Amino acid sequence: MSPESDQSLDSEAFKYQYPPECNPSERCSNEQGVDPEAFKNVWEEESSGSNPSLPPDFVESLEDYLRDIEAIESDSDKENGNQTDEEHLSDAEDFERRFPTFFASRRQKLNMDPSTPYYPWPDRETCILDILRHVPRCAFSRKQNTAIHWAMAALGVQSLPSDRTLDDIDKALQKICGIQSFRYEGKLGHVYYVNDFSAIIAQEFSNPSVRSQLHFLPEDSGKLLGEAYQAKRWLHEQDPNLLTPVHIDPTSKEHFYIFEPALLRNGCICMPFRWFKRAGKTLAKAWLMESMKFREHGSGWAVQTCSEIEIDSSNLLFSFPRLRTIYSTLKIEDPSRIMALLEDFLIVNLFTAEQTSTDDFISWKRTDPLVGNEWRTKSQGKRVVAFPIWLYCDDTSGNLSKKWNKHNSFLFTAAGLSRHVSSQESNIHFLCTSNTAPPLEMLDGIVEQLEKAQTEGIWAWDSKYNDLVLVIPSVLALLGDNPMQSELACHIGFLGRLFCRNCWVSGKPESQEGSDGADGHGSDVSVTSTNSKQGRNRKAGESMKDMITRIRDFMTPGKPRNVNETQEMLRAQFTQGSRIGGGAQFARMKTESGIKDNYQAVFIERLQSIATKKGIPKTQKEWEMTELQKSFPQHTTSPVLRIKGLDPHQDTPVEVLHVVLLGMVKYLWRDSVARTKKDHNVLIARLSSFNTWGLGLSPLSGKTLVTYAGSLTGRDFRVVAQAAPFVLQGLINVEQMKVWKALSTLVTLIWQPQIQDIDEYLREKNELQNSIDHFLDCTCQLTPRWFNKPKFHILLHLPEHIRRFGPAMLFATESFESYNAIIRTRSVHSNRHAPSKDIANAMARSNRVRHLLNGGLFWVPSDRRMSKAPLRYANPPNWKSASSEVYALIKILDFDKKLLKIHEDNHNRPSAEFSCLPTGIALQSGDQGLEGSWVLWNRSAGQSNFPTIGRIVEAVQLDGSNLEKVDFVTLQRAITGEWHSAYGMRRIQLTDEIVRADPKDILCVVNLQHNCVDNQCPTNKTGAVMKEREISKEKELKVEHNNASDLILNTAQMRSAAYLMPFRHPITHSDLSDPIIITHSLPSNITIAPSISYYPNMSIHLIRSPPAWIQSFLANSHFSLVIVVLHSTTSAFALSIIVDPHHSYGTTFIVEPSTTT
Repeated sequence: MSPESDQSLDSEAFKYQYPPECNPSERCSNEQGVDPEAFKNVWEEESSGSNPSLPPDFVESLEDYLRDIEAIESDSDKENGNQTDEEHLSDAEDFERRFPTFFASRRQKLNMDPSTPYYPWPDRETCILDILRHVPRCAFSRKQNTAIHWAMAALGVQSLPSDRTLDDIDKALQKICGIQSFRYEGKLGHVYYVNDFSAIIAQEFSNPSVRSQLHFLPEDSGKLLGEAYQAKRWLHEQDPNLLTPVHIDPTSKEHFYIFEPALLRNGCICMPFRWFKRAGKTLAKAWLMESMKFREHGSGWAVQTCSEIEIDSSNLLFSFPRLRTIYSTLKIEDPSRIMALLEDFLIVNLFTAEQTSTDDFISWKRTDPLVGNEWRTKSQGKRVVAFPIWLYCDDTSGNLSKKWNKHNSFLFTAAGLSRHVSSQESNIHFLCTSNTAPPLEMLDGIVEQLEKAQTEGIWAWDSKYNDLVLVIPSVLALLGDNPMQSELACHIGFLGRLFCRNCWVSGKPESQEGSDGADGHGSDVSVTSTNSKQGRNRKAGESMKDMITRIRDFMTPGKPRNVNETQEMLRAQFTQGSRIGGGAQFARMKTESGIKDNYQAVFIERLQSIATKKGIPKTQKEWEMTELQKSFPQHTTSPVLRIKGLDPHQDTPVEVLHVVLLGMVKYLWRDSVARTKKDHNVLIARLSSFNTWGLGLSPLSGKTLVTYAGSLTGRDFRVVAQAAPFVLQGLINVEQMKVWKALSTLVTLIWQPQIQDIDEYLREKNELQNSIDHFLDCTCQLTPRWFNKPKFHILLHLPEHIRRFGPAMLFATESFESYNAIIRTRSVHSNRHAPSKDIANAMARSNRVRHLLNGGLFWVPSDRRMSKAPLRYANPPNWKSASSEVYALIKILDFDKKLLKIHEDNHNRPSAEFSCLPTGIALQSGDQGLEGSWVLWNRSAGQSNFPTIGRIVEAVQLDGSNLEKVDFVTLQRAITGEWHSAYGMRRIQLTDEIVRADPKDILCVVNLQHNCVDNQCPTNKTGAVMKEREISKEKELKVEHNNASDLILNTAQMRSAAYLMPFRHPITHSDLSDPIIITHSLPSNITIAPSISYYPNMSIHLIRSPPAWIQSFLANSHFSLVIVVLHSTTSAFALSIIVDPHHSYGTTFIVEPSTTT
């Protein structure tokens, strides 16, 4: 499919210093030299009707013109707009015709003189209006733009460009410094538009603020793990052909490429195959090369892949081209004569021709030995770098209302950016969207661009070195919610029996499978939710052994899936689906394998529509099916399988937003709210009284969190996870509190931006893995029915994904989810006739504004002939940037930060620098250390290394010191006390000792909560109620604390959670190698009702000792118990013998209170 170009642009961020000569408070009219009195005269002249080209009454005419302007939001649900762009344009032209005094007398042209103000825009007015049109989160309609024109004219701004002029300049700017949108006619029959993937990447290199923060080599950081380039996937697993292939020696300027022989300073010949960084140095993993004699071809080289070594780049002496010219002088074999690949050590005489043959080895095929690495030729002596990306796909509504208007969208961000930068809205790039084309069809167009870029490379201008660079893009991972990741992984989804896209875990016996998982959507469904009416009958067919195996498998990661076996299964499915009568077997194959390709399924359905026709001979059907197959494209399987170096099963990491916050936390919160209906007022009061100091949160709205528990957002559930261990005390039972405490601990471990010791963090039965197991144990003790949720199993794959991709925050999708609002805004302001094209064009134009305002460079040809010249022949003088006056504009009222989302990078500021605040300091963690804040700090040298808790008394600045620094801080030290049994957290006691601390030793602000459990704090109607921002006479419930100094350290705090690790309660969990019996405590004065029925001839398996009376009863029966749950009621206890944790059926005994044991 060949794309048809259509001009477009995109969106992002910028940062430049405000020039001293520009005063933000100066009025626009005065900057332009407009005399307010003169404007008044013009206004009065036009209003009096002296100008025959204007209506007699300016205001009345303007009101008539604007009377039909409607709020854009009211039209957001219309599927088809009734007004075309031409009609909008005629409205604008009509306005310009009726009020010509306020518009430029002649059409302005694009400014091509870099020395002029507001370059590349022709003037200030045009620059402002063009920027205003394309701010990502402030999209305006044509009529709203007309209203803005009127407002500016009414304020006295003259020579305003018309809409037609702005359109012309927009198109001209886009040709010079914008990107294109390509039209695709998809294989499934839909038309969609994709923005130029290569051009977006090229812009990143010509953008100084982005280029300075990009990483192109993986980094071996030891046990520290904080970024994607430090993780296993990029460092060890990625295909070397997709990594940075060359190291340029800073002294000799020689280019050392991977898969080419190189001479070391010690005289050895090696072949580097992967470059990486360690402690600021560039190193390579390499294979040794051995000179050998072969019977068939004489002397040559064998690459010993079995002997991998690490070399420092400083030890490299000669590169492959140089080695070819001097090998005879060095008396070695021609380095281009690579004969074989030695994968295993062979016990042979390597220098005896009679015993060595090329048949004993694998031939070398990675490169042409005579040419070397192909990128050496393609780069023409320029640098070559890798550019991995996080590719994201999701669906969102194109409407502002609740009416669903599904748009599937693809976005990406550079994986080489640090986490705090890549998550910024300005660094997220739009590729495509459509409300008709499915995701996999649009991915086909993206993959086509990706394949071309990986084959030819992307030429870009490197603003750091002022030279050209060749870029090799790749996909590090596919991000999205669970249903989308399943679809991208060709997986059946959560509704299938094999519900996990990462492994082969089975949810239920094959005989129970009722469907192929539908379309894979349904992130919150239960494993056993399909065909529930027949569930009991089918469950009876599952043996005890099978059931126990299934539970054990659910609680452990299964055998990993891989892309190669998936491709084989899809080929087999297509073969079966292409046969007459193969439809049923095709459906069974999807069910049995858990593999379902929605892209391929469309072609199979077309074939089966012919195969199932009635009244047609078989031979006729076969002929029609054969002819139909000839019309199919070359690739009928999912385009994701064509992405080099990507395994969609293992490279779709667990998305913690939907799995944890919108999964476990959501389930438990809704359950807890439902269980506390009688105490909702108390729960609301506790939430509203919850101390948020140190959590980075605003005061909580308890009413919202409780009343709307079923429709909260991920941000709300972040709050719930940190507050639940305190606000739910006494409202739910002990077992439920254990689950909440375990979950809150798990959440703090997951949301850590940096892991200091990855081996300790992920080591089996320690920290993260231990916390996951403990949480699952507590959940199972509460009720095994939670294990119907596949997300509880998906969570088990998180530790490995963290090792491979970095901290979970790196592949969380909050920033991408927030970007949906921008796409929705562009959809609303589209006329709905061509949403994919209109939104792509609008996003591309936003990209242009972002690039220009961020100091991005763009290529300007010196003459018309150069405009057709390829990028690689461009010269530095032809690369321009916007003028300084443009950067000054966006600094006015912090327009760049507030609306363009351009943030200066203060993340790596020196730890000793602290901004002076009126009542405290700005800590290196980003927290605000105000007077009265509780903080964690490291004691001075020679004292305990264990962090200390204290409260800031005062931030002190000595007389004559630097005005931007605090010299020291006085703290009131606190003592860390014993563990509190109810909270599972440490008690804190403030002392009278005042200490002096160096500001750079203060780690973070911590959150403390009152010990309401021991002090039995009541809730009384003493809280003031705000209505219409006024204090009303009405009162609401508020918690009144007794003994306010009795405090608990909140280790459920997510902000700066890594610093609180030493204060967490150690976790122990049970061994899951055996069947489980869970018991709840019962009073001793109970007896078993006389009526008992049971299944005979079944043995008993116990791993935990239940109460003696239960053991006695079981000893005289023949039950094979897997789980025992005791359900409390008002007057009795129910003992359920649960043979299956997914269904509470079996024998139930009524246990009534009695005075007899």
